[in-house]
Amino acid sequence: MAIVTISRGCFSHGKDIAQKAAELLDYGCVSREILIDASRHFDVSEKKLLTALHDAPGMLDKFTHGTDEYLCYAKAALAENVRKDNVVYHGYGGHLLLPDIAHVLKIRIISDFDTRVAYTMEKEGLSYGEATRRIRKEDEHRKIWTRTVFGKNLEDPFLYDAVLNIGDMGIDDAAGVIADLARSESFKTTPESRKSLDDYAIRCHAAASLYRLQISNAQVRVNDAAVMVYVPPRRIRKTAHMTPKIEQDFVENEKKAVNRSIKEELKKIPGVNEVYCSFDEPFVH
Repeated sequence: MAIVTISRGCFSHGKDIAQKAAELLDYGCVSREILIDASRHFDVSEKKLLTALHDAPGMLDKFTHGTDEYLCYAKAALAENVRKDNVVYHGYGGHLLLPDIAHVLKIRIISDFDTRVAYTMEKEGLSYGEATRRIRKEDEHRKIWTRTVFGKNLEDPFLYDAVLNIGDMGIDDAAGVIADLARSESFKTTPESRKSLDDYAIRCHAAASLYRLQISNAQVRVNDAAVMVYVPPRRIRKTAHMTPKIEQDFVENEKKAVNRSIKEELKKIPGVNEVYCSFDEPFVH
């Protein structure tokens, strides 16, 4: 059956709808759990993962690949969580973190602004002005993050399979619509979509593992449980009085060491059978 991702504005009952839909489908329901999984598995800060999935990258990130790295960890954890199917995910960016998987049902929940303000005032005990400012700030955060990280407009309806306005529909009816769509033939898991998800999960996990090896610019392809890694040129500092023969031996030993590290690390990933590496010659300077 389908994997369901639910995108929503803050205080739009998205969590309630996700939990109800999961109950109707007898699915698991996950959100922030993927950050906990990623934090534990890759030994990274949960706070930094949350920031990467919420705040737009700063100038520092553009030079350090900070946001890219933490997104890699989040993608790997989410893809691994949903490989078994039968999951409703209502955390950050699920419709963008799980691209091109045919049995992923992407839902957008919307609600009129005044209803969201009233709900926020009741739930959080805020004044009208405080609730209004909070919603607008959070909405703007999510729009900027989506535009900056993915180059997409969060409100573009073509990013989703269905957009549900819950103003008159209500939580139960919205959950029912989602459950019906998830059961439909359109989002049924096929051998092809299963392979796409498995390959994507392995590719995400491999990319995250390479970050842990401080190899952040490698290209990764996956096909039938075989992982192919292309490592671009690396800079190696030349020592004084290094002869051409010593330099050549040094480069070859460096390539062998990196090749060994990559294979040892990637073969730990569930489902990986083979790992192949190709290298461009390192720069010696």
